[in-house]
Amino acid sequence: MIGRLKSKKDFHLIFREGKKITGEIITIYYRKRNEDKTNRLGISISSKVGKAVFRNKIKRWIRESLRSIEKSYNKIFYGYDIVVSVKYVEIKHDFYYIKESLMKSLKNAKIIIEDELN
Repeated sequence: MIGRLKSKKDFHLIFREGKKITGEIITIYYRKRNEDKTNRLGISISSKVGKAVFRNKIKRWIRESLRSIEKSYNKIFYGYDIVVSVKYVEIKHDFYYIKESLMKSLKNAKIIIEDELN
């Protein structure tokens, strides 16, 4: 299950105390918390990436990618706060490219393990 990070305080806490994994088009900041059995997701996209409609589309793709990854992997660890920061996205990048980039970063962070369900 995926919750949402909304407060500026939560974002700053993760940026300050969390770990960072840098991918090709995204950077993931994550921090383990002990109190909950869900992951909370925050998305940060600069206005330099594009206009609001395009940025919102990328946010929807990221949220859906995480839901899809959560369903398809047997071993996913919960109790993390995750902030996905988008560096840049070109128009040629599609949903599957962003999903693969997110999955690769989550594997590097050891939030998901390679054991995929069929």
